[in-house]
Amino acid sequence: MLAESLHPQTSNRYDKFKESSTSPNNSSESLSCFAMLASSSRLFVALTPTPPIQSALSELGASIPQAQAIPPEKLHLTLRYLGPQPVDAEARCAEALERVQVKPFFLELEACGAFPETGPPHVIWIGVGRGHPLLFQLRQQVDDVLLSTGLTFDLKPFSPHVTLARCVDRPPDPVRHWLKKHHNELGPLWPVSQFTLYASEPSPTGRIYRKVRDYPLQ
Repeated sequence: MLAESLHPQTSNRYDKFKESSTSPNNSSESLSCFAMLASSSRLFVALTPTPPIQSALSELGASIPQAQAIPPEKLHLTLRYLGPQPVDAEARCAEALERVQVKPFFLELEACGAFPETGPPHVIWIGVGRGHPLLFQLRQQVDDVLLSTGLTFDLKPFSPHVTLARCVDRPPDPVRHWLKKHHNELGPLWPVSQFTLYASEPSPTGRIYRKVRDYPLQ
C-alpha cells in the first residue's frame, strides 16, 4: 500500500528497500534507508513565473558575473517554506491549500539585491517593490490553512523575492558592481494566476523540485 501511494521516483527507492529488507543482515541498513526516504522531501509553497517571465529572469541571472545562475525551471517566489515534514504532510497540505481563495493579480518585479545585506554577497535576487496587497493576502491565507493541519514549521517574516543566482566563495567585487548597476532594475510585469505546492527532493545532481499540485487563483 505504501509503495502505491508514493511518487514513482520514491516508489523505486522503496522497492530497493523491500529487496534489502529480506536479508536479516541488512535489517538495520534497511531501517536507516526507510527513515531517510521518509524525511528526504522538503515541502514549500511558491509562485512559479510564467514562461516569458521565467525567460527574462533567467537571462538577468545569467548576466551576473562570477555567479551561478538558478536554472529557469527552479525560479520561484516562496510563499512559505515548510522544510522536512512527516510522510503524510504532503497529502495534508495538498488538501488544506484547496481552501485558499484569492483573486489573480500582477506583480511588478523591481530592484535587485543580495543576501546577506552586509559582507560578501551570497544570494542575488530581484524583489517585488512594495508588492501587491493580494500577494500578502495570499501568503496569509496559505499560512492559515497550513497551520490548521497541525504541522509545525518556522514562521519566518515574509520577504518576497525571486533568487536569481548564488555566488558563495566567489570574488565579491564583480557581483557588487553588477548589483550597483541593477539596484533599480525594472523587470517585467508578472501576471500571477496560480500558486503551487512543491516537494524538494534529493537527486545525484542536486535537489529537484517536484510539483505536487497547482492551485488556480479565482
